[in-house]
Amino acid sequence: MNIKYPQINNKSALAGFTLIEMLLVIAIIGILATVATLAVSSARAKARDTQRVDAIKTIQTALMSFKIDQGRYPTAEEFASGALIVTSTSGTTTYLAKIPSAPTVIDGTACVGSTFNYMPATDGRTYLLGYCLGSELNNLTAGWHCANPDGIDYSGVCSNFVCGVSTVEYDGGPYDYNGLTTTTGGYYRTVQIGNQCWLRDNLNVGAMIQNGNSEPQCLDLYTDYDPFGGVWSCQTSTSAIEKYCYNNNEVNINNTGGCSTDGGLYEWAQAMRLPYYCNWTHYTCDGSTCNSAEYPFLYSEGDHSGCSFPDPVATKRRGICPSGWHIPNDSDYRVSSDWVILEQQLANYSCDSGNQPFCSPAGHKLKKRYGLVDDNNVTGYGCQANYGSEYFGDDSDDADCGSSNFDGLLTGVRYHNSLFAYRGIISYFWSSTTYSAPTPFAWQRYLYFGYPGIYRPFGGLWNTSGVSVRCIKD
Repeated sequence: MNIKYPQINNKSALAGFTLIEMLLVIAIIGILATVATLAVSSARAKARDTQRVDAIKTIQTALMSFKIDQGRYPTAEEFASGALIVTSTSGTTTYLAKIPSAPTVIDGTACVGSTFNYMPATDGRTYLLGYCLGSELNNLTAGWHCANPDGIDYSGVCSNFVCGVSTVEYDGGPYDYNGLTTTTGGYYRTVQIGNQCWLRDNLNVGAMIQNGNSEPQCLDLYTDYDPFGGVWSCQTSTSAIEKYCYNNNEVNINNTGGCSTDGGLYEWAQAMRLPYYCNWTHYTCDGSTCNSAEYPFLYSEGDHSGCSFPDPVATKRRGICPSGWHIPNDSDYRVSSDWVILEQQLANYSCDSGNQPFCSPAGHKLKKRYGLVDDNNVTGYGCQANYGSEYFGDDSDDADCGSSNFDGLLTGVRYHNSLFAYRGIISYFWSSTTYSAPTPFAWQRYLYFGYPGIYRPFGGLWNTSGVSVRCIKD
């Protein structure tokens, strides 16, 4: 019997994959590998985020223990040491032998850095601890967050303003974002004093102009008053902010003064953002408007012909301050005002800075403590006197010296006759409130070396004098 078997095409049966089939297999393998890699990468990223949150919680626990024992939270310098260890006469207490660091890998697109940012309040009462997550984790969104004594996520982000912790970004600011160094600048520190929030640094906004006592660079507003010296205004621009720098030094070299450490010195009209001739006019304020006798029109950015402006007792005057801040106001009648509230709460009694004892020891509390050196305290002057006597100091720092963290530096004055003088001896600060007519002055405050008061002089500096400006939050 002949049996016929079907023929097998060996060539066809034994042929390999086609090129297209091979490419398809390779693509599938690549996709599977990518998915697996992404899964592993995602798991690792989430693990790093978990590590960040766990580290923040560990730090918070140590901070709370520190606060219970020491009555305050650690300073930025103590935290930057890398450990929380306190040594005293009673022994050594270790709160955290090594402060955890954030994982160095930057996860996600929301984080531009991987560090933990510790920002304590100047008085040690609270802190912010910034950290960043690469992705959502346990109801925490991706991006920057702030921990504080109340929890792991203080109002979502670290950009929320906390006076004494947060800084203010504004032209001329001497510090970095964290308020720790002057390497980069662009930010002003803040300080909480009672219910008020002040800038902790003198304003340094604007372009430096050369001081002078001749035209056309400067203008003499009242030659008849001082025919030998004049009442010179050099801050005459109607658009740009201008400043004097002590001894015409933009940068302080060899401790001779300068805007880089002391801040700028401003005429009153410049501080208020009024035309220069408003330095010499007689005002009458009625609670609604401060009316200029010589230039009665209401000043506006579009009309520079007038000097009248809203009464700062009722309407806060921003002037050259950052948005949301204003030049501190005052009052002819010593009623509640920005300066009065500040000096009375520091003196701790109902005082009058226009009469003895001049709200002592509020002045000491407002000064920068002598010898408490950081990288911006290069003037070298602070209290260096106790308040046992109003008129004579004993060249020793007392406990009140610098205790408010206002950091008032004795930056000197640019007088109306164009002379710079008394750096390291005195510092003046403008208010937004003018004397009642017929005297064309604005109220001021000054701190004086060796004296513990804060002084409100009647018949003080002419408004063309250049002095320091501090801003208070609205």
